Amino acid sequence: MAEKNWLEWAVSMEEAAGCDVEAGPDVGRLLIGYINQLEGGVTYEKLLTFLKGELEDVLPVEEIETIANSTLEDVSQRVRDRGSNLRIA
Repeated sequence: MAEKNWLEWAVSMEEAAGCDVEAGPDVGRLLIGYINQLEGGVTYEKLLTFLKGELEDVLPVEEIETIANSTLEDVSQRVRDRGSNLRIA
């Protein structure tokens, strides 16, 4: 019976907070930094190497470099947008 009371209490706390309340490490506070770290896994050099390997026969290198730059800018913006839209209790 105590478990049911605790569950009802936990649900009421989540409803009052307007979000999920979870036990464990405070990942909410650290989540934006973690997401931003994921962005760091895609470097300009890695992306450029990949794109050159796939497109060098059909596009000039300057255009491939432009594509790499705009792709990384888009990824960065999307990560920032995703981080700013997170609702953290």
